[in-house]
Amino acid sequence: MKINKNILSVLVIPVIITFIFIIAGFMSISLTILPGVILISAGIYIVYKYMGAEKDGLLFIGSSMFLTGLMLFILNYYNFPNPGDLIFSAVLFIISINFILLFINRPKNLTFIYLGSIFFVAGWFSASYFGALSLMSLLYTIIEILKHYWIVLLLVIVLLYYFKKND
Repeated sequence: MKINKNILSVLVIPVIITFIFIIAGFMSISLTILPGVILISAGIYIVYKYMGAEKDGLLFIGSSMFLTGLMLFILNYYNFPNPGDLIFSAVLFIISINFILLFINRPKNLTFIYLGSIFFVAGWFSASYFGALSLMSLLYTIIEILKHYWIVLLLVIVLLYYFKKND
């Protein structure tokens, strides 16, 4: 089985750089975050590679990987009273964003935006029902994560530029 070197690079390079940043003292994260880093990196690469192509399944999988990694970050840094209650809501939001991304990829297919809207509303009602999610607290959490991990965002931008240049 031949492994695509770009996919291998996307999975290995962020982990190595994360370890280097941890050892150098730029980041202080636990090793439980590494699956999130891998999912975010691989998801960004897959979405980047297949955006604009007619490969809806791969685009859906890539954005699911990215959003699942992001969810792992948020669950790790935000104090939810019972995080297990929000798994269903998170899945609904992830599916919603995936369908919206598919609509952006193929705007003539209105089914994607309808499905995305339905899943978003269902996710919002689900999260509100469990009472553990407010828009302001979620935005605050995302801002705090970006303050601590801006270097990772910079790394992702550099990697995307590198892969764009080599394609």
